[in-house]
Amino acid sequence: AYLVAELSGTYKVRTCNNGNDAWQIILAEKPQLVISDVIMPGMDGYTLLKQIKKNVQVNHIPIILLTSRTESEDRIKGIKSGADAYLNKPFNLNELKAHTANLLENARRLKGKFSGTVEQENRVEKIEMKLKNDELMERIMRVVNQNIANPNLDVDFLAREAGISRVHLHRKLKEMTGVPVATFIRNIRLQQAAQLLKNKQQDVAQVGYAVGYENQANFATIFKKQYGVAPSKYAESFQNQPQNTAEENS
Repeated sequence: AYLVAELSGTYKVRTCNNGNDAWQIILAEKPQLVISDVIMPGMDGYTLLKQIKKNVQVNHIPIILLTSRTESEDRIKGIKSGADAYLNKPFNLNELKAHTANLLENARRLKGKFSGTVEQENRVEKIEMKLKNDELMERIMRVVNQNIANPNLDVDFLAREAGISRVHLHRKLKEMTGVPVATFIRNIRLQQAAQLLKNKQQDVAQVGYAVGYENQANFATIFKKQYGVAPSKYAESFQNQPQNTAEENS
């Protein structure tokens, strides 16, 4: 209540009573920043932090942890888990506000940089430095897109079809995307599934098969873990919305 009173004049604030509720809301609403206690019922702050950081849909969201745990190992644990700031209780409100403003500004700056809205110095040189990675990623994406419905699309299949060793594929893809190869393939499958469900052109079973899941129960479980709701519920949320003719550029 104290934080709501102090921050709601500047920001739109959404609150939760526990980590489990917070995780569902984070998946559904994708807030610009998360401020979390560490000690919470159901899912503690460290677990919530790890859930956020390993999910490609929300791992860009900056996180501030607040805690009464003052031991240095607790702070190190929070920072290693990916916390952007770690404040001990009782915290200084001005320090919290400064961290909040800085993290939001950094997020806006990065978004502008990667969307092309911010001028980049030496842009040509930076692009040239990444040409080899770009070529490899194009090759990888071509294989994934052409075989998205193939249940056999896995790490070995991708490495073979992209003409790269399994070890090199793991290293380069982790370097470029921050996630292991299997997670990368799964995320692409689920993103495609979400788009098909959103477009309302196929039922859930057809969508599962279309993105390479022969086991529909497994598809539903993995989809819910990624998006916070079952595929059927996800599709229902778009039933009363007009179908977009074009996706908005991010």
